[in-house]
Amino acid sequence: MEDVKQPPAREVHEALYDGADLKVTHCDGRAEMVKVRKIPRSEFAAYALAVTDEGEQGEADELRCYVPGRDDAWWAGLTDESREAIAAEGTRLNFPDFARWWRRRARLVNLASQDTEAIRRAAALLESDPTLSRPPGSRNGSPPPAIRVPLSGPGPRTSSR
Repeated sequence: MEDVKQPPAREVHEALYDGADLKVTHCDGRAEMVKVRKIPRSEFAAYALAVTDEGEQGEADELRCYVPGRDDAWWAGLTDESREAIAAEGTRLNFPDFARWWRRRARLVNLASQDTEAIRRAAALLESDPTLSRPPGSRNGSPPPAIRVPLSGPGPRTSSR
């Protein structure tokens, strides 16, 4: 079976309206249309917490990210199939952008940890050999006499006459 690209009109609609419409069914047989939203980047950190929590609360929080503003009774009244449909549509809409954001964050954390490790190694080296913290030619940590810079001194000589 060959993958068929979605029509551009659907992608444009989802981009313009920040999500997609989905028909859900309640346990009592009622059906309604809900908007499964495209999560803004500013909320990706909260979304990350929801999708990485594997418990029931994590699943509920993930669904609430996709369809916010609904109370517990509304969620309790949905059929399991509707919950699955919301999760699938929310993942389809959000996961590509979220995955790029996650990889970018992981790279930044990796770079920061590398910098931290380099700083830790340099500090350990300085502690192990105190002479490394002195400028070259210094005996006590202050600059050697040949490169001392006066704090103040006579300015350039100028003739007043």
